[in-house]
Amino acid sequence: RLYMNKVSKLFDSRSKRYTQIYTEPNSKRLLHQEKKVRAKIAQELVVSYLSSKKEARVVDIGCGMGNVLLNLKESGLTANMYGLDVSSEMIDLANKKADLAGYKDIDFLVGSAKDITFRAYILLSLGVIGYQKDQEAFLIELSNIVDEGGYLIFTTANGDSFLRLARRYISKLHSLVTRKTKSEGVEFYSIKDKQVESSLTKNGF
Repeated sequence: RLYMNKVSKLFDSRSKRYTQIYTEPNSKRLLHQEKKVRAKIAQELVVSYLSSKKEARVVDIGCGMGNVLLNLKESGLTANMYGLDVSSEMIDLANKKADLAGYKDIDFLVGSAKDITFRAYILLSLGVIGYQKDQEAFLIELSNIVDEGGYLIFTTANGDSFLRLARRYISKLHSLVTRKTKSEGVEFYSIKDKQVESSLTKNGF
């Protein structure tokens, strides 16, 4: 609980920066480009999965400022959509954007996967798993929300990547030398492919 409060505060402070990420047309920052590409791929997958489904529910856990769901609505999808995020600032931005666009069938709420009381045909969780201390348990929690025959679309840090491991150690060294704690002390964890496959398979997903 205390750790997730730290995550919430971190993204409250990042909310204005995230607005810039998705409004800058030609950002040269690699991380910004990666976030845009990731969102676009997720949107394309959702559209393809819903092509033969007349009625469905789409849920985005860790929706941030709601850009993925809002873009899906803009593309013409009529599915019921729900976005949840632990950051109240992010949810405030998402609701303001939804109001400006006039979307009535999309709900943005402060919360997490634990607050979901229904199932989704498509469950999104992009860049969120890395902020969970027990990533395998979180994956199982997400899979339990998905309808039978539904889809779980998520992204996470590649635990099999040597580059990811090296980057993490360099980041820790930088913090040690500068005596500054990055990301307000919030860690972003990686997970290996085998762990992902094992946890979901054990849960019958």
